[in-house]
Amino acid sequence: IVGNIIVTFLETFDQLSSFSGLFKIVEIVTVFVFCVEYILRIWTANYLYPEVTAGHARFKFLISFDGIVDLLTIIPAFLYQKGGKCGDWFHRIY
Repeated sequence: IVGNIIVTFLETFDQLSSFSGLFKIVEIVTVFVFCVEYILRIWTANYLYPEVTAGHARFKFLISFDGIVDLLTIIPAFLYQKGGKCGDWFHRIY
């Protein structure tokens, strides 16, 4: 998470534009790791909630604080990849 935040911060400097390829690779790798971690947490939710069925355990994880935070961590990366509109929208707000 820290690596992704640092790269996102460094991408804002025009002086570091020559490293944009490296920044993109780091961002792709970290988002991939976030996605794998999210999928594994959904898959193994029945260990977190052993008192309910596997499907209900997955649902409980998805609506839990951790599940929502994990989802919100990866959604912006996919919105940005979908056409760059996430970054444009964010800059219009601020």
